[in-house]
Amino acid sequence: GNRGWAVGQSGVVLRYDGGRWKRDDAGSAASGGKTLAALWLDAAGNRGWAAGTGVALRYGGGRWEKDEVASKACGSDHTLTALWLDAAGNRGWAAGAGVVLRYDGGRWEKDEAALAASGGVAIRTLWLDAEGKRGWAVGGAMDGLVLRYDGGQWKQDEKASEASASRPLTALWLDAAGKRGWAMGQSGVVLHYDGGRWKRDEAAASGGKTLTALWLDAAGKRGWAVGESGVVVRHGGG
Repeated sequence: GNRGWAVGQSGVVLRYDGGRWKRDDAGSAASGGKTLAALWLDAAGNRGWAAGTGVALRYGGGRWEKDEVASKACGSDHTLTALWLDAAGNRGWAAGAGVVLRYDGGRWEKDEAALAASGGVAIRTLWLDAEGKRGWAVGGAMDGLVLRYDGGQWKQDEKASEASASRPLTALWLDAAGKRGWAMGQSGVVLHYDGGRWKRDEAAASGGKTLTALWLDAAGKRGWAVGESGVVVRHGGG
């Protein structure tokens, strides 16, 4: 934890130098005051992307700059909330409400087929394997949404979406092989993936409070989920 970045409301960008967090004025200015909701950097921290409401920033050479092409592709009235790139930063996806973008290593472009699969509903978070050949995305508005990526296109997984019991999903985790996973969301709904299908886990207890963030170890044996009103849920062994 010697270096780090954080982004947020009104386009604020913070930098961590190993000792303390400081506002990065150049990065904050590059956002134009627009909220940043998603962030990715490579393992070395040399290249990165940040995205939000009608804006995308690119990091390289020690500074953040607005990427005009990606920002235009996003659209001024859309907010990107989910962002994934492979380790080399050569392939990527960004998504939100009413927008899905694909990165080919050169530029971000709209993916209309993926947007159609989502029905224009908000995608809150996404996961892809290391090669970007398999993936999942979750979200929702009035109902839960689960999309599956097969390496060619995104398709809605209707049974998984129905398993959410009409509750939007806001957090997602899968192991590196994509064989086990968890998704969580509004009113404490929890879905478990066994490598074949997503099923609702009635035993997971949050007291009906929405869960917004999720972490598990690489083996999926220990984990934590947090959410509204300070709720904290611990996972061990199941």
